[in-house]
Amino acid sequence: MSDRILIVGLGSIGQRHARNAFTLGCQVIGYDPKPWEGQGMRRVKSVEEGLNLRPLGVIVATPPETHWQVGYQVSKAGLPCLIEKPLASDLSGSEGLCHAFEKQGVSLAVGYQFRHTAALRRLKAQVDAGEFGTIYAAHAEFASQKWCSQTYPANMLLEVSHELDALRWFLGDPEQTQGKVSGNGLLAQGSIDFPWSRATFHLDGLALGYRRRLTLYGTKGQAEWNLDQAENDQAYVDELAEFLRVCRGEQAAPSCTGRDGWWAVRTVEAIRRSGESGRWEAA
Repeated sequence: MSDRILIVGLGSIGQRHARNAFTLGCQVIGYDPKPWEGQGMRRVKSVEEGLNLRPLGVIVATPPETHWQVGYQVSKAGLPCLIEKPLASDLSGSEGLCHAFEKQGVSLAVGYQFRHTAALRRLKAQVDAGEFGTIYAAHAEFASQKWCSQTYPANMLLEVSHELDALRWFLGDPEQTQGKVSGNGLLAQGSIDFPWSRATFHLDGLALGYRRRLTLYGTKGQAEWNLDQAENDQAYVDELAEFLRVCRGEQAAPSCTGRDGWWAVRTVEAIRRSGESGRWEAA
């Protein structure tokens, strides 16, 4: 029997997950309060109805402000869950979700799919093997006016927190940050201190074009990663395939856990505090 997955939220990212689930041979149950004609999908009238069908796992792809409510329902049902980034719209909701799933003893994954891009995974393996020596500095960059205009402009910093998650993945838990958010919330830039390095970031929802880049500076050399769209598309498939392995018990934990998502939201809130205070803030 094929795996059965419940997808809550059938906007663009929910539809992407549905297509990928079909590609991986899954049965898909879908819920969204808005009408949507999805081919081959079993539609349900509520989250509860979908949970009662006992899917193998649940993907939450609703707007961030609803992640806490939907995720908590999934945790009470005792089902593994993949929540699209950000984990929640604030740190309190993120902490609550982590606690809820930890209490139930079931897996919580967060959809930072950059961790599944082939080139970035290769770079991570090289860094971990010491090929670039000690990483003492880094720079993360996002730029796309078009992308931001089509998503949630008021939450740009949360929506493009992929870059912040990637910095932590490579450099460890952040210690403090100094940043500024401007341009009606569409421009964020600053610095983050990590245990052995300082990183800078520039997240730009005002710029034309599209680029996402990570540059690492090590004592034995420099490395740069640029997002490749084809690799990014495949990363979503690989992320879902991993989630299915976690759901089946074939893999102990996802590559990006609830606590990883918690850290990203915590860093966002620290950047915002720094912008208000004009000082370095604990991350």
